[in-house]
Amino acid sequence: MLERRARIAALYDLYGGLLSERQRRALVLYHFEDWSLSEVADALGMSRQAVHALLRRAEAALDRLEAVLGLWDRSREREALLTELDARLRALRDCPAAGELAKVAAALRALEKAPEQSARPPSARSRPLTPARGVRRTPDASGASPGSGGVAGPEAGRSAGKEGDDGV
Repeated sequence: MLERRARIAALYDLYGGLLSERQRRALVLYHFEDWSLSEVADALGMSRQAVHALLRRAEAALDRLEAVLGLWDRSREREALLTELDARLRALRDCPAAGELAKVAAALRALEKAPEQSARPPSARSRPLTPARGVRRTPDASGASPGSGGVAGPEAGRSAGKEGDDGV
């Protein structure tokens, strides 16, 4: 039971933002605040049975997300590899290249503390960041909108160098 709660806590940290507000609230109250089903039901204005079903659906959603994305498994594998490499580096600290190995160990520790890379697929990461359709670009400090070539004001969107072009 404790292992299941630890797994839910880890999955909630990774994927909780993808759950509905009601699912998040129920999981927090039940698993993290240690409320009973009756207390959660009273807080959410639901029946005990509805809370039970909501919790099971939320937990199933977390499990499905992990099955598809695998972030938790990858982070556990990464942590195990880093721990093993750190132990091997400590065992080699008396060799002639100990100074260089200490630098490698420090880099590994920094990598271990660094946040995970985005869960987006590689194709999504390689696309340039552009605003969504219908989203207005906000001007920077100079008054020019991004991508306007530094031209501020109403001329920012007009093509430069054309005489007689009044932009209409």
